[in-house]
Amino acid sequence: MANEAIKEKVSVTFDLIEMLYHVNCRLIGTPAEAKEYNDSCNFLKAYGVKVLTIPENQKEADSQEITLYSSSFLVRSVLFYTDAGRIVLGPFCSVSLKQSDGKKLLEKNDVRKMPVAVFLHFFNLLPVISEETALRIAESVRSVLSETRTVSYVRKVDLAGSEDEEQEESVRTGIQTIEKRYFYEQSFMSDVRDGNARKAILNLHNMESDVRYLKRIGTTLENEKNGASIARTTLRLAAVQAGLPAFVIDQVAAKYASKIRNERSVDAILQLKEAMVRDMCREVLAFRQHRYSQNVQTLLYIFRHQYYKELSLGMIADEIGISKAYLITKFREETGVTPWKYLTDVRLAHAAAYLRGSRKTVQEIAQMVGIDDANYFTKLFRKKYGCSPVTYRENGETPQNT
Repeated sequence: MANEAIKEKVSVTFDLIEMLYHVNCRLIGTPAEAKEYNDSCNFLKAYGVKVLTIPENQKEADSQEITLYSSSFLVRSVLFYTDAGRIVLGPFCSVSLKQSDGKKLLEKNDVRKMPVAVFLHFFNLLPVISEETALRIAESVRSVLSETRTVSYVRKVDLAGSEDEEQEESVRTGIQTIEKRYFYEQSFMSDVRDGNARKAILNLHNMESDVRYLKRIGTTLENEKNGASIARTTLRLAAVQAGLPAFVIDQVAAKYASKIRNERSVDAILQLKEAMVRDMCREVLAFRQHRYSQNVQTLLYIFRHQYYKELSLGMIADEIGISKAYLITKFREETGVTPWKYLTDVRLAHAAAYLRGSRKTVQEIAQMVGIDDANYFTKLFRKKYGCSPVTYRENGETPQNT
């Protein structure tokens, strides 16, 4: 190949790889270029720690070899040869790290002074691709930039020198794993049926820590989202067994499903799973304590969570599958008040909180709680709290009927 043609091909190939996978390729034809690459990988240099180091000297004997270097910090690079010269792909990582993972890695590598947040900041800037994908990229680049097709072979170099965790994991039998997970799963469901969020979350952690991919340090967004989907399904089943109305279960599950689906942080997904469990347990507990019928429980949920909307009892009754008159009668029998009285109290309670905690106008607050007419809102507020919204805000507390 002509020199200029090779340069052009290299440039186009490297740009394409970066665009598709967000990972860098670079030529390192000299020891100085290799040293420069190593320096760029060692973002813990200020703490006297080497994150990843590849050989600085070129060895012609390795020309058919694709080498995957993995460090004890889970940072990886792939080194290989083409007609254009020696190429390195990386640095990259194959997992995302939670706060606890980062702490484990720093302790394992005896890095005591570096804050976990600082390490995770640098680590999470790395592109996340699997080892298999990285090796396929290297093989593709090698075939594009080499005229002579030669069979390449892969060599994996573990710079940490640690034992393969996969071997350790394989010692456990499948029966033990299944039995343990079944026990945690049943405990989790029992806790949800009792409305015990604290114990449910503890058993959720136990249940998920026994999953094979979570036994290693690090995970992936896909794994965490799959885990969240499994947890959501188990949670829904437990809530059904607790007698919670299907509408309430669907509302809680859907609320978190969309949030988890759009989340890009492993730690945030874990927090959302815990919040989902807490919300479902809260609804189960309310249901168990008051023993409302499913129709009334559904209406209570709508009032508490959708109070700011324009609500129609007729439409809600149609959706539940009963008559409006029957719904009103059952609600009054079980709660002692009419549906509109209950909804109005919920709206006014939120309005009182907004008056104390914000500078929004009375008109704005009225609309925020689902009451469009500010004069009517003021009338309702005065009737419940014994003063106008303005006076309530000025006093900072309710004079009566709190």
